[in-house]
Amino acid sequence: MGTLMVHCPVTGQDFFSGVETDRLSFERVPAFNAMIRCPLCGVDHAWSKIDAWVCESNEDRPDAAGSEPANPVGKAAKAPRPPLRLVPNDLPARRTQ
Repeated sequence: MGTLMVHCPVTGQDFFSGVETDRLSFERVPAFNAMIRCPLCGVDHAWSKIDAWVCESNEDRPDAAGSEPANPVGKAAKAPRPPLRLVPNDLPARRTQ
């Protein structure tokens, strides 16, 4: 089992989305657009299936220890994440950075 990772365009770092899955299951998911609150910069980012990847081992994680990456902005690293909001792929997602 792995964790779905998303890239923060503000900090340039990857972060954990909070979604647990494996690569095969994620490949079977239809295309989607979603919004997620970034724990690194605190901004809502639009993302889609092609923007994410599955981290299944500690070696693939941004930090080798397997915990969340350091927060360069100084926000609380363990703040609760709001649920992902999925929207149909044919609707344009609102882009915010």
